Amino acid sequence: MIRPLHTWERQRTSYWFVPALMLAAGIGLAAGMLAIDRNSHLGPVLIPWFTAGGEEGARMLLSSVAGAVIIVAGVTFSITMLTLTQASSQFGPRMLRNFMRDAGNQAVLGTLVATFAYSLLVRRSIGGDRQEQVPHLAVAVALLLALARMAALIFYIHNVSSSIQAPLVAADVWDDLDSAIRRMYPEGLGHERPPSRPGGSASRLPEAFDRESIAVTSAGTGYLQLVDVHRLMEVATSNDLRLKLLCRPGHFITRGNALLLAWPPDAVTVEVIGRLRKTFVLGPQRTPEQDVEFAVRQLVEIAVRALSPGTNDPFTAATCVDWLGDALCRIAEGGLHSPRRHDDAGMLRVVADVSDFAGVVDAFDQIRQYGRDSVAVTVRLLEAIATVAGHLKAESQRNPLRRQAETIAHDASEALDSEKDRADVVDRYERAIAALDAGPDPKANALARHRAGKEDAARVRPARSVGSATGERPVRRSQSHRGAG
Repeated sequence: MIRPLHTWERQRTSYWFVPALMLAAGIGLAAGMLAIDRNSHLGPVLIPWFTAGGEEGARMLLSSVAGAVIIVAGVTFSITMLTLTQASSQFGPRMLRNFMRDAGNQAVLGTLVATFAYSLLVRRSIGGDRQEQVPHLAVAVALLLALARMAALIFYIHNVSSSIQAPLVAADVWDDLDSAIRRMYPEGLGHERPPSRPGGSASRLPEAFDRESIAVTSAGTGYLQLVDVHRLMEVATSNDLRLKLLCRPGHFITRGNALLLAWPPDAVTVEVIGRLRKTFVLGPQRTPEQDVEFAVRQLVEIAVRALSPGTNDPFTAATCVDWLGDALCRIAEGGLHSPRRHDDAGMLRVVADVSDFAGVVDAFDQIRQYGRDSVAVTVRLLEAIATVAGHLKAESQRNPLRRQAETIAHDASEALDSEKDRADVVDRYERAIAALDAGPDPKANALARHRAGKEDAARVRPARSVGSATGERPVRRSQSHRGAG
């Protein structure tokens, strides 16, 4: 089931698949309408207002429709290329995939080519001197397609103008991230805990695994786009194998790199190695199907580009931080699955290489580094941490957020010159720490953040600094240093 979904995702991100299907539909519609006209002669009866032009009028109409459509198709293609260029420069080349898979734009292009092909085929069928030879129904359908083309053009202009708005782009990337989270974490691979035999050798790798296991290497090069988890479990179960994956979707694999370790060595035949290799799908680029970190990095890239000196758009960066915070909340609530996967009998079959919560939290690093001079971005990062704190389920999830908050506050003590700006950062820092200390209870979390804010407001802000909150001495940077950052 995973491979068909992967194939469908590849077709969705191409500009030829949907237009090609609609072109075939246009050709089929032309053949069908011409057959109906030849056998029924219902055209003059159903649409008498359209028959006055006769054969010459029908030809002129179809020629006009076909000519107008090809002109509009050229303009549409030019607008599409301009939009893709703009998106690549503003949001990054990795965002082109999101624009190219827009089903609305693909449908508009498909409508244009289908109308053009339909008009040409119907135009070619008109000939002779007899009035009844004019395919009245087919010509009427061409007129309807021309009107539908105008509606599609209006939609296309609206859709393109909306698709390059930064908040909508960030929301679209978050939708990919949310889909990846729902796909990966609720489902998992095998069982996180064995349904039977919870202890003993069945729930752990053999002691001789590292010494005797066989490395299955890659036969190709590229980014690991997905692992066919169900087939992997089938191969491991049918051959009584224990597997340990050495990579996960998103990693770059070179030819000869080890993909996994397999034990026992006697069961690792050439046929089994070939079957195991087929469960790994490599490609020229990362995809979000099983790669949650890729969708996270896309949001980070939009934020970093927005913070570049040439753009200087902290509002877009803050929007990306908001969506990242929501993604972290969802991951924290669902929990990252254990790397240990068992079959239905409770036997440990696969030890996967999975993302950890700390690795996802590290996505804040680049935004923090590029936005250290922006009070708005720094404050929003700390607010996001405080929000995520109310959704944490384990103590191990708090430590990465606490370290991130401390690093943000420390960087602000070095980057910000204004006492008021540093005091604002201290306020949000203390609220974030209070939320992390309060635990997962939403009410206690909100009260802790509110209490920390009131206590901070009661103090004399000009006498405080971010460094005092984190135990670091505030450091002032020169103006030339600030400009370089």
